[in-house]
Amino acid sequence: MSFALPPGLYEIHTLIDDKKKLLSPSSPGEKVTIGTIKDPRSVWQISGDGLITSFSTGCQTQTMNSPSTAGSDVVTDKGLGMRWIVCGVESNGNYTWTGSIMTNDVTGLFWSIESGYKIVLASPNFECIPQFRFVPVSLKTSSNTNVTVRPTIGRGTLEAILTLTILILYKILERLGGKAKLVS
Repeated sequence: MSFALPPGLYEIHTLIDDKKKLLSPSSPGEKVTIGTIKDPRSVWQISGDGLITSFSTGCQTQTMNSPSTAGSDVVTDKGLGMRWIVCGVESNGNYTWTGSIMTNDVTGLFWSIESGYKIVLASPNFECIPQFRFVPVSLKTSSNTNVTVRPTIGRGTLEAILTLTILILYKILERLGGKAKLVS
């Protein structure tokens, strides 16, 4: 069964070697790489609309081409980032998921590991095979407290739910013969 990846803060690990994870470059315009270090550079914020942002630098992931081209490096930059599709998401329990990351344009290219250390776009193999494991980040707030940041519903989702609830209530009142009026 496939799920949508909940928005949140994640470390993005490779499925080949769980010790290796995506690292944000220290400067805008540089390549997203893979490493084993544990520091803020390995934390990514994934939004509900597909932005993948480095938590440490605030830079968003993108490619230098539009539309995307196979072989292009995935980089971070201060400018407006790309929306990506996290697809083929499967729950592993304990709030971890596996899935792939795909472009949100006509090319349908996937994030792929090249030469064991950098992320590039590659042609699809006609199905979304999981390539990464998304692990929610635990933040230490003091030496005695461990707070786990779990995926949450974003503001846009809450607004959509509230709007739908209001419309449903309006229809109920309308069927009951009330004189419900929507006020703009």
